Amino acid sequence: AVIGLFAASLVAGKLALSLQCIHKPFPGLFVYENLTVGPYALPQWTARGTELRSLGRVVAVDGQPLRLRDDLYRVVRDTPPGSIFRYRVVRGAETFEVAVSSMTLSLQDWLLSFGIYVIMGLAFLIIGAAPYYFRAASPASLPLCFMVLAVFVWFETTFDFMTAGLLPKELRIFGLTLTPGAGLHLVWLLKTGTPVWRSHPFRLIMIYGVSILLGAAISSAFSGSVETWILAFRAGYVYACVSALAFLAIVLTALRGTLPDLERSRLRVMFFGAVLGFFLPSLATVLNSSFQWDIPYNLALIPSVFFPLSVAYA
Repeated sequence: AVIGLFAASLVAGKLALSLQCIHKPFPGLFVYENLTVGPYALPQWTARGTELRSLGRVVAVDGQPLRLRDDLYRVVRDTPPGSIFRYRVVRGAETFEVAVSSMTLSLQDWLLSFGIYVIMGLAFLIIGAAPYYFRAASPASLPLCFMVLAVFVWFETTFDFMTAGLLPKELRIFGLTLTPGAGLHLVWLLKTGTPVWRSHPFRLIMIYGVSILLGAAISSAFSGSVETWILAFRAGYVYACVSALAFLAIVLTALRGTLPDLERSRLRVMFFGAVLGFFLPSLATVLNSSFQWDIPYNLALIPSVFFPLSVAYA
């Protein structure tokens, strides 16, 4: 009941916020509160194909210095769609100007960008919380439920994180950093069949400690030096990718041992789901954030639903 009420409140708030933005002008891109460009885009958006890349910092619009993200959104909203804006962008040691026309955020644009996060977050929550709700015999049902809650919060707060910033940014940041730790907790529990906090308490403290420290580092760096924040931001996604590789390695190690056929089948299902839904999406975020590959996060995260689905099925 508590999980359901929390989920309904978060989704309702996100929908109410996003409905105010649909069919209104927007810059053709979204920026974080510290004015760095976000990695959420569609091929038809006007900023695509320009020098405006993920994590570049917008410092001025039409020659006017920017201090707040709301100033950028407000200037665009107050002019007709199709108006040309000249953005001064800083990326590393390079400063340049880019001309981008504004556009209208259609319902289709929203559905294919942030709407995906609403749908995927709900899918994660329903699939991952079902074993815990139905009191599955496996002790893995509780960490699975915790993991999908972290993913749910991460996904459902993304639109607010990129637009109004009404919710504390820590909700999304810690949702991101706690997800890999919960995934490792889950796979160790599935491998051993006994609670990790009894058999390996230090291991549990380590994985969640890293998640909390990394979240605190990203949060504290967010309003400070952009270069420091970008490093912390990239570290968060690298941590997710490394955790995905560790998840796969643990499953492969377990498959090499002597296991009953049922356990072996469960591990194979989870391995397949982890490749599609854990490793590939996290790899895409690393390629975008660290190597500037043009992979929008909203499209890269679509296969991620295979991960909770495979674990719940197993």
